Amino acid sequence: MRGGSTAPTVLRARLAALRGPGRWGARLLDELLLDSGGHTPIERRFLAIMRRAGLPRAATQIVHRRDRRTVARVDFSFDAYDLVVEVSGRVGHTSDAERARDAQRRNELQDLGRRVYECTRVQLDDEAGVVATMRSRLAAAGWRR
Repeated sequence: MRGGSTAPTVLRARLAALRGPGRWGARLLDELLLDSGGHTPIERRFLAIMRRAGLPRAATQIVHRRDRRTVARVDFSFDAYDLVVEVSGRVGHTSDAERARDAQRRNELQDLGRRVYECTRVQLDDEAGVVATMRSRLAAAGWRR
C-alpha cells in the first residue's frame, strides 16, 4: 500500500504490540514476514539466502537522493557499509536504453559513495556462491560477525 501501512516494519511492530495470550497466528505471521520487503520473487529469494546464511539484513527499496533529486530506489541497501545490492531478472534490463539507465544509476550511486553490486537471477541459483560473495563484500566494507 502506498501509505506504508502494510510495510514489513509496520506489520512487525503491530504484531509485536498485539502478541500475547489468546492471540492465535502470531508465529505464522512471523514466518511470513521473515523474507518480506522485496518487491519481486527474486528479491525475496535474495533476502531468504541472506537470512539462512546469518548475514545482515539489508533495508529494502531505499531511495537515494542528491540535492533533493532522486538518484535511485535500490533493491537493498546496507547503509552502515555504504553497500547497495541490485538483483535483476530478465524484465527491465535487456534493451540498450534500460542498460544505459542502469549504468547511469550505478554511476550516480557510486558518486554518492556507495559500492554497488548486481546479482542476477542466474547467480541466485548458486546460493553458496551468493553467500560467499556477500560475506566477502560485507567484510571488505567493515562488517564483522
